[in-house]
Amino acid sequence: MTESSKEIFIHIGFPKSASTYLQTEVFPEIDAEYFFVLGDLNIITELIKNLKAQVAKSKKKKIVISQESLSGHPHGHNAPIGFNKIADALKENFPNAKILIIIRNQFEYIKSVYSYSTATEGMLSCNFENYLNKIGDNYLFPKLQYNILIEYYIKYFGKDRVLVVPMEMIKNKTEFNNKLMNFFGVSSLPFVNSKKVNTSTKNLCIINFWRPFNYFLKKAVSLLVVLGLIQKEKIRAVKNFYYRFKIISLPILEKIFFLSGDLKIPKEREKKLSTIFSKSNKDTENLIDIDLNKYDYP
Repeated sequence: MTESSKEIFIHIGFPKSASTYLQTEVFPEIDAEYFFVLGDLNIITELIKNLKAQVAKSKKKKIVISQESLSGHPHGHNAPIGFNKIADALKENFPNAKILIIIRNQFEYIKSVYSYSTATEGMLSCNFENYLNKIGDNYLFPKLQYNILIEYYIKYFGKDRVLVVPMEMIKNKTEFNNKLMNFFGVSSLPFVNSKKVNTSTKNLCIINFWRPFNYFLKKAVSLLVVLGLIQKEKIRAVKNFYYRFKIISLPILEKIFFLSGDLKIPKEREKKLSTIFSKSNKDTENLIDIDLNKYDYP
């Protein structure tokens, strides 16, 4: 089967926006060849080129490609590569692809990505205020002006080939199902539901509990690498063990810190961000023909 005769669907994220749910519960059930792009963002364009060769070998008519970081770094960092360079690589290698973008209420995204990177998979050690001031202002808040990325993909792939769905729509199974069925050209998706996968805690005490451990482990690993006492190839294994330990420990910590309040964005900061995000969301609504106020977006 030639590449031009294949239907290629690419899910690009956003991170912390039902990505794991789609990757584990939805995409594998579609009658398609499913590719999960796994690798370092430093070499993402090379991974996309290699993926093209794998897709060419597939005998399936439908191809589903997924990786939430194709929308860029979860925290919005431009380094090592911005979303536009990734989009360019996707267009170059899969010019006729259809693009699936899942967005999320910006305030919920901010809290989720911080808590996940601190208390689950990640070694963030800064407090939430410093995160908002440094990473938020410089990188993350611009990333969460969704209209910028959406406009870019519409420009290169065409509006009829780009589907944008708010994550919150998943609570309305019928509406969410219909969107995906039309996009993938399938007659039913009975398996789509509101099941939560790969969630992170919002418990402030648990988040703060892990911050010093993250700091010292990160420093220790860096020192061991400098001293030549651990190979770089082993770092991933150490991190994965640590992350698994944090996940296993979560139920115990939730019982200990059950009286703790949840992570919250300061009111003054939320007010300022609402001004920025509300303008972006209005532009996004015009691009995707969905009323985001219905889902309590700023």
